Amino acid sequence: MTSGNWIWIDRENEPNQYACFRRTFDLQNIPSHAEITISADTDFILWVNGCRAGRGQFPDYASEKTYSVFDISEFISAGANTIAVMVYYCGENFSTMMRGAPGLCAKLKAGSEEVITDEKWKCRRHPAFS
Repeated sequence: MTSGNWIWIDRENEPNQYACFRRTFDLQNIPSHAEITISADTDFILWVNGCRAGRGQFPDYASEKTYSVFDISEFISAGANTIAVMVYYCGENFSTMMRGAPGLCAKLKAGSEEVITDEKWKCRRHPAFS
């Protein structure tokens, strides 16, 4: 994935962090196909317009990130749409993963529209896990 940026609430590598991300975007028409390519260090749950659309991250290493692709066509509508992601950052080494920098990286493609992780996303620490 080349066009999404890695984003995070701050750059602290403190273990066991939960963060919430949200991005609203508008579509003129309902596209025939919409998908999101997403990665997080360590795990995530994805919602589109309030519906759980995907979750999970394969164990990986900071130098070899894996990305998940979800077809989200059934959740997209014309007008305002909202993507929400809760990310869990483990921040410790295990046999299936190495500690990396906390972050979220995503690219949504809905017809000719594209939404990437950038400064337009709202983010904050999850209030239940602060």
